[in-house]
Amino acid sequence: MLNFWASWCAPCQYEIKDFISYQEKYQAKGLPIIGLGLDEERKLQNASRTLSVNYPVLISNPANSDALLEAWGNPQRVVPYTVVIARDGRIAYIHRGQLDPDTFQEFVVPLF
Repeated sequence: MLNFWASWCAPCQYEIKDFISYQEKYQAKGLPIIGLGLDEERKLQNASRTLSVNYPVLISNPANSDALLEAWGNPQRVVPYTVVIARDGRIAYIHRGQLDPDTFQEFVVPLF
């Protein structure tokens, strides 16, 4: 899962709490979660530390964030934004907004 988020985004922070749990529960089954922060590095590092994020967080230059979101299929530039990538590299599911546990169970868990 590739998750686009920002430190100022409240739904992102709620979602991250679930992602931390998913990473703990499903990492051994092959679930990689990568956060892609669309914010200033210091703010993202503080948020990641405060939330105890247990997966890698990459940092996008804020000046390139809009183009990056558009390149990944999000021309509306909504965050949070999650791209689920299947083992074969194809995009299996895209979700704009907060990814709830039921949606995770429906679209991500079957890919393990």
